Amino acid sequence: MTTLANSNKPTLYIVAYQYVDYNTRIHKQALLLSDLGFDVHVICFGRIDNDGFEDREKYCIHRVVIKSLKDRVKSQWYRVVSFLRMFSPYKLTPRLHLKYRKGLLNKKNHYEANIKTQNNGVRVRNKKTEHILLQLFARTIFEIITLCSRALVLCEHFLGKPIGASFKASAQRFFKVLFITEFAFKCANVIERAESNVYFAHDLYALPVAYWLSRRHNCQFVYDSVELSLGRNRLAPPGLVSRFMISRTEALARKADAVFAAWPYLKKILEKKYGVKRVVLLLNCPQYRPYRRSSYLDDKIYRDHNTLIVLYIGVITEGRGIKELIESVKYLNNRFKVVLIGPVAQNYKEQLNRVLRKEANDSRLFILDPVPPNKVVEYASSADVGIIPIQDNCLTQIYCLPNKLFQNIMAGLPIVANNLKGIGTYVKENGLGSVFNDLLPQSIADAINRLVIDNNSFQAIRNRVLEKAKEMCWEKEKEKFVKAMEPIYLFSRERLMNM
Repeated sequence: MTTLANSNKPTLYIVAYQYVDYNTRIHKQALLLSDLGFDVHVICFGRIDNDGFEDREKYCIHRVVIKSLKDRVKSQWYRVVSFLRMFSPYKLTPRLHLKYRKGLLNKKNHYEANIKTQNNGVRVRNKKTEHILLQLFARTIFEIITLCSRALVLCEHFLGKPIGASFKASAQRFFKVLFITEFAFKCANVIERAESNVYFAHDLYALPVAYWLSRRHNCQFVYDSVELSLGRNRLAPPGLVSRFMISRTEALARKADAVFAAWPYLKKILEKKYGVKRVVLLLNCPQYRPYRRSSYLDDKIYRDHNTLIVLYIGVITEGRGIKELIESVKYLNNRFKVVLIGPVAQNYKEQLNRVLRKEANDSRLFILDPVPPNKVVEYASSADVGIIPIQDNCLTQIYCLPNKLFQNIMAGLPIVANNLKGIGTYVKENGLGSVFNDLLPQSIADAINRLVIDNNSFQAIRNRVLEKAKEMCWEKEKEKFVKAMEPIYLFSRERLMNM
């Protein structure tokens, strides 16, 4: 793979340990860095069916394929099957006859009846013998599984907690380290020109990769923190080893030439816990768009002049309060219809279908396909209320200010959200909508119904949201971003000119 580096500009590589097709934050940062004067390249995950290189208007994308553990097992399955066939009952039949002759074949003529030799000397397999051997293998495997199950039950009894989730989480952490290492070496293969480079790490998992590359090429690197590392939504709480590794990785931010944080509490953690100086708060706000009501949802669902639409935007999966939101439809005012827009997680489809069949609210609940990232605000403006039912499963969800919050504000939607320390406090302090204290269907419905008790108060909330949209826009945030990145650009350009 070749890079399209411009020799007249200092090159900057944004390293993202994720797919970036729907990541608006990286897209906006790449455009700003290109306007500042960098030759911008994004290195991220890629899928096997996608082209590894994409040349966009102002920056390039290099996609490297990192197969998941599940995909690796599938791709190697044929080798496993070939290996097991070497030990199949058909090939082991003569050997097992000799070993288990006394137990399986009690009579001498039984062996002669089961394996006969034709005139040409070729052995003929007998179905009865094969059936006995298969029973022997099945019984052995069953006994092994039974013993392992009993051992797991005893371990859970003495430990006082289930170990299945902990084992799975530990395995995921182990393979995560391997995948990050593989990603680092593939990134190094992508980068051919090392002079005057700046590496921009997007989130925690890309931080050690960007730091290693910057030290290898003796150049600057930048860290953009978008989630609280120890407060992510995990299968099991991180152990001592994981905490140590994550803390040491996060501590690399002290060596960065510039550090950005996506929400205020994250900025506070980086400054107080890790001693990072001059952390710049960079909220993930959309670009400003004057309010114009769209007709997108009017074309998708039937609505009259009295209908109000409650809109959820984002990934439809567990931990987002989707199930509780669907169950709350029966408690809502008859004026409301609920619309969910976003990709449905594959492992969540069956559970979601069961809830839909149980509630049977087809006339008031709609699930639509995801829309392009640059069209989210425009399409959301056709709704009346935006809802963000985030669960308090981890510190990241408790303190975060997600992208969908600012998208709803830009679309002019009063917001209904869980009363968490991050998003709930923000909505209450600015008077942008209503909050619910318990993630229960009745509580969610009550918070939505409270908005339309008085039409004048509902319109007043909408006016405050529209005024807030003028402040919470990317045009305001990008000034801080450019101010922090400008010294890095000047240093990189000077270094390039002196070579």
